[in-house]
This record gives sequence, C-alpha cells and structure tokens, in this order.
Amino acid sequence: MTTASATQQTLAVVAGVGPGIGAAVARAFAARGHAVALLAREFSTFAAQKFAIRALSQSLAREFGPRGVHVVHAVMEGLVAGEKVDRVLGPATVEHSRIEPESVARAYVYAAEQDRSAWTQEMDLRPFAERF
Repeated sequence: MTTASATQQTLAVVAGVGPGIGAAVARAFAARGHAVALLAREFSTFAAQKFAIRALSQSLAREFGPRGVHVVHAVMEGLVAGEKVDRVLGPATVEHSRIEPESVARAYVYAAEQDRSAWTQEMDLRPFAERF
C-alpha cells in the first residue's frame, strides 16, 4: 500500500484471524514500518457470514478505493501450522499441507505494498494439498 507522503504511516487492519496468523502478520508488517490493527475472531464456518464479509469488503473498496484505501478480502481455507494443531492432530503427514503463518504474512504484505495500478481485491490462500 502506498501512502500520500513520507510522513504518513500505512495502517494495516487485519480482521477475522486467529492468534497465530495475527501474530505473524503483525510481525511482518511492523518489520516494514506499518502500524497494525488486528481484529480477531472465533472460528466460524457459516457460509452466510463469509458471504457478508465478502460483500462488505467489496462495498468498502468501492467507497474508499477512490480515496486511496486498498481493501482486500482475504480468504484462508485450511489448517494453520503450529504447536496447537500438532498437539491435537499430530504432525502433518504431507509436507506443506498446513498453512504457515509466515506465508500468510508475506501474502498480506504483498497485497499491502501493491502498486495502485493493479490492486488485489480478493485473495484466496490454501495449502496445495487441500481437497475441494
């Protein structure tokens, strides 16, 4: 995400993430000098809620995009790698079958730092081994 002036700090608002992803995203953005606001959530699998979030992000993008605000709807489907998941389910049996928090953080930073001529509106993150 670009800013209007060198003195203006970019703010990354990350909504609907669990604590592992939130911490990784916050570290990645802070390392690049961005301010970060995290809005965590409890697990939810209701399709209507997910669609509402998508509709809200599109509405916000239409309203605030012309003012230079980059709104990205990020969808993440799959298990997030970490000690808690390993403790409950055991280690992954297929390499790269769980989402690495640092990989999500890199994807979010990529979206935040995109040139305004080609902004991403929706990002879908999944491990390669996920079954659809």
